[in-house]
Amino acid sequence: MLLPYAVIFHYIVGLFSFSFPEIMQSSVDEKAVGNDSQYFNKNRMGQIHMVWFSILFAIVAVMLILEVPIVWIVGHLAKCLNVCLRRIWFGIRCKTFEAAVDENDEVIDAPDYYFEINFSQLCKEYKL
Repeated sequence: MLLPYAVIFHYIVGLFSFSFPEIMQSSVDEKAVGNDSQYFNKNRMGQIHMVWFSILFAIVAVMLILEVPIVWIVGHLAKCLNVCLRRIWFGIRCKTFEAAVDENDEVIDAPDYYFEINFSQLCKEYKL
């Protein structure tokens, strides 16, 4: 649960460490933003490696914030791609496409999960 906060804290420590000119130094981007303070001036924050560091952190932050929707979208795209490729493959082979039916998908509405388990389904699944 603390990992997203650790990433942000790690970025802040890295921001001050890598921006210090005596640790790492690169050319300064003239379009960089900054103010006249000690830590956020153009000569410190406008170095090329700091610009890239900030861009990559922004990408990681967006991925952390949108982790659940991204995983959901990628999962559904993978399923759609799988179905489309299977239909194309079966179309090339001139066979009809039939979606796989899982007989274990049916769920009996029971107050206890042990009563939902169908013995014949278990025997088929574990080949007893």
